[in-house]
This record gives sequence, structure tokens and C-alpha cells, in this order.
Amino acid sequence: MKTSFFVLFLISTSSFFGQCDGIRYKDVIFDNEKKTVLFGNNTKSNGLNQDLYLDLYLPSVDTFSKRPVVILCFGGGFVQGSRTSGELVYFANYFSKLGYVVASIDYRLDQVLNMADPILSSKAVVRAVHDGRAAIRFLKSKHMEYQLDTNLFFIGGTSAGGVLSLTLAYSQYNDFAPILKSVIDSMGGFEGTSNSIQDYSSKIKGVFHFAGGISDTAHIKSNEVPAYHNHSVLDPLVPFRKGLPMGGTAPNPLYGSYWMHQRLTNLGIYSVLDSFENANHPAFVVGNTFDFPILTTTINSLRNFLFRLVCPNNMIIKDMKKIISVYPNPVSNYLRLEGFKNGDLIQIFDMKSNCVLTKINKDQIIDMSRFGNGVYLLYVNHEMIQKIVK
Repeated sequence: MKTSFFVLFLISTSSFFGQCDGIRYKDVIFDNEKKTVLFGNNTKSNGLNQDLYLDLYLPSVDTFSKRPVVILCFGGGFVQGSRTSGELVYFANYFSKLGYVVASIDYRLDQVLNMADPILSSKAVVRAVHDGRAAIRFLKSKHMEYQLDTNLFFIGGTSAGGVLSLTLAYSQYNDFAPILKSVIDSMGGFEGTSNSIQDYSSKIKGVFHFAGGISDTAHIKSNEVPAYHNHSVLDPLVPFRKGLPMGGTAPNPLYGSYWMHQRLTNLGIYSVLDSFENANHPAFVVGNTFDFPILTTTINSLRNFLFRLVCPNNMIIKDMKKIISVYPNPVSNYLRLEGFKNGDLIQIFDMKSNCVLTKINKDQIIDMSRFGNGVYLLYVNHEMIQKIVK
């Protein structure tokens, strides 16, 4: 019951509190709904046309007019996979319930035989990137309809979806050799022709990947977007450092998470690397199921990464397991706390920055009855957690 109260409170006070206040983007506070939308059409490697769809996961009953967007791209070596991939559905449901609008997208797949050829396999990546760019442009063109912030678009994916996302984020036309420039030109140019939307750019705010790679870290310049990397050190399909993908059978080398993270860090660009001492691909998948401890680490890190970029002036959430509840809010008499540890330093400040209460938590109940009506700030261990209305 208190979860529903939190949702209603957050929605009803959205004009008073900014989108980075409260528990939005930190905790599951929404239900969600899914709709499938056509965003483009283009020719596959076999000459046939393909309609391109995305599954849009929307927070329900949400009045914010500018919501950040997370685009997800499936894996499968550019020859298989779908937008309903299990981990993407899991991420899409979770992040949309935090308050993000999430889109899991189609992109055109190629034929297995083509992936052994350096040029034909490069064409597969170009097609995929074109479709990713088209999805971004399409969603930006629908920003009024879906309440989207065109300045807060993020893209990421698994394996080949990670390659798509990283190439889209960092590789520019002039980074490629003349032969690849000719390939790009012959396929519709840098933005591609998967839809005809031209009034919106395919620029993004940040990129993330699970076992992805990039053709050359030199593509990463000093003004690039931040990145979150998630990779197994012994990944056999996409190298953690550098090498030929698919166990050495692919024709074009990739730089993995290690060298991308080093490059970004050396350039002073925000970069987060989670590496795992296993040979899973991606790190949080074992066979047909999840490695839930690694999945929890992944979601926690990605949530913090996105939160930092969406809300740069707010605290970073340290650990999923420490998400707390503060209720009722607004409060009349007793404020109840859940999820704190014994020994946490709990402080309440008024809006003039006066500390009106310092309490080492034991019973997780605060008597607010003596406080005057107004807005207060709840701090835990010197970090602002929540605005409280009395």
C-alpha cells in the first residue's frame, strides 16, 4: 500500500519537485505498459525489405513531460537475435518502472556466410548502426507524444548490440579507411536511410554495453560521451582486451572493455568498468539463465551510471540492496524509515540549512509532530536522500 502512496505522491507533486528529487530513477515506483511501434524500413543483405519495429516500455500514469530514454539492442553476432531477448526484456521492465522510457529495437540481420568476409561483415555493422540511428531520430520526432527529453537519450546492448551502440556513439565517418567510407556512401551515408526523418539528430548522452567492442579506440575523442562497460575477462566471443571475435574466427578485430575504459579514463571522460573473472557471454548469463549476483551488480551499476548523467547534481545510489523507504510523506506525526542500518547517521535539515534533528538510527521512527509545517531534507550519512513535506 505504501508503494502506491509513493507513486501517487510523486505524480501529484511533480510540479513542485524536480525529476531528480525523491525516489524517481532510484526505486521501482511505476507500473509500466508496452506498445510496439514501426520506426523504419530498409533493405537487408539479401535484397529483401524489412519493416523495423521497437517495443516501447512506458512508465504508467507518469506526468513528467521530459523523460530520459534508454534504447536497447540485442545480441547475436549480427546474424540472429531479436528485440525480445530475455535480458533486454528484463532491463526494459526494470528501468521503465524507475521512470525511464525504454525502447528495445529491431535492426537488420545478415547471413552467416557473409560474416567471414571483412567488407561484408562491416556492412552488417553499418546496417545495424543505421537502424539504431533511425530509432533515435524516430523517438526524438515523437518527443511530444511520448513525453521524451531529446537531450537525454542513451543506447546500449549485448554483444553485437553493444558493438552497434559503441560504433554509433564513437565512430565518425572520417575515422574509417577509404574503402569503408565507400561502403558507407554506397549504403545511404553516415545516417542511413532506414527512415526519412531529418529534423532530429541521432546524438546521444551516454552509451553502455554488455560484452561489446569497437573497431578502434582511436575513434574515441576528447569530447565523447560517457560509457558503462560490463564484460567477462575470459569472454570467448568478444575479447575483453583486443582480438578477433567469435573465438578468433571473425575477420575484423575488436577492442573490448579494458582498452575502451583506459582510453576514456585517460581522456578524462566518465567511464565505469565492471569486469568479472569468468567466461560467460555476457557476464550475467549462464546457459539459459541469469547469474543473479552478477545481474544485480550490473543493474545497480547501470542504474547509478544513468542516474549520474540524468541527475548530475544528486547523490549516486550506492547499492540496490540499500534502497530505503520513508513514509508517510507528507507526514503529520511519525515518519517511518525502512532499509536503514543501525548506526546510520540520520539528520533532518530545514530549507534554511539548519539541522533540526540529529539521530543515530535505532528504532527507525522519527517524531515529526513538533516540527512546523514546511519542507525538510532527510540526510543519511551526510548524503541527501529525500525531501519530506510536513
